[in-house]
Amino acid sequence: MKTSLRLVLLVFVLPVACILPVYAQDKDPLVLVNGRKCFTHKVLPGEYWYALSKKYNISYGELRALNSSVTGDLSVGQAIYLPYQGEKPMGGMKKDTLVPAAKKANSKITGAAARKPIQVKVQEESGLAALAEEEDKLPADKYYALHKTAPAGGIIRITNPDNGKTVFVKVVGMLEDTDENVNVIIRITPLSARKIDFTGERCRVELNYSAAE
Repeated sequence: MKTSLRLVLLVFVLPVACILPVYAQDKDPLVLVNGRKCFTHKVLPGEYWYALSKKYNISYGELRALNSSVTGDLSVGQAIYLPYQGEKPMGGMKKDTLVPAAKKANSKITGAAARKPIQVKVQEESGLAALAEEEDKLPADKYYALHKTAPAGGIIRITNPDNGKTVFVKVVGMLEDTDENVNVIIRITPLSARKIDFTGERCRVELNYSAAE
């Protein structure tokens, strides 16, 4: 009797236990971020940017570019994009362990693994930034900005190409198409400007942010 129970465990339970970790990665839709296939990952205790970049064999800069809307350090439970491991081995794992669970079980199922990836495009712009005006009513002590096309609530990374300094700002409204804004692509608060050593009335900047197509 005991021998029969052991055989049942080996034949039925063990294969299922092996498949479940693989399926966990494929339960969410895949997303194309900057031309790279990614999946959504919720940050676990002890995970941070540098450690994740090493684990998934991706540079720190590339990982931050995939998550340009995320500012600062990671927090437990936060959702971020990680490179999908189904196309080639990542982090030293064998390729045959990365086959989706549907193929492992050799069964026909539908769901997230068969869905078309969501298209997410990384927008890049360069032009002039200006300080927010009094009528814009932006609090001077917040990292806020007005932009012509980025959706409200989105995060934009601003880089000063003269010194390489960057700041992440939150879009809180639309930059109106007026004569004063003809050559301006973004208006930011004084606190944001100081972060990148923005002096004077205007400053040439480079913008980077994500937007769904």
